[in-house]
Amino acid sequence: MSSVNKIFFGIFADAGQVAGSLPVLKAIKQKYPEAKLTYAVAKELAIGLIGVQEVDELLQTSSPAELLVRGYTGGYDRVYTPMLYNQEQINWMLESSWIKAAPLNTLSDYIAYRCQDDIIITDRDSIPVPPKPEDEQPRQGD
Repeated sequence: MSSVNKIFFGIFADAGQVAGSLPVLKAIKQKYPEAKLTYAVAKELAIGLIGVQEVDELLQTSSPAELLVRGYTGGYDRVYTPMLYNQEQINWMLESSWIKAAPLNTLSDYIAYRCQDDIIITDRDSIPVPPKPEDEQPRQGD
């Protein structure tokens, strides 16, 4: 039996990161199936996590600082706060091709990599795929 009983996972930034974290939650629960997983998120993003079976408890926070304090003072065995800011998202888009943990270069792979706990996403069908942008039409006069 694993000595990991309580897990804290927190993302504050945006709905895309919350969606990208869902396959990571599945992978964490596969690694620690008996652990209770608490997900902390900005209040306005909490609706995207209602009904997610891997989430045992949902904490709504009002700031990144509150999220971090709750994670690091809550008696959790594992704390994952792969909060990706704009520069980190740019790094992911430009540099993720060399990260072994991100073979498909998805945001979900990068979030798993940022957890720094050998979280391996095995359920590739659950990774959200962003829509491809429409081909830009040339403007008249170009």
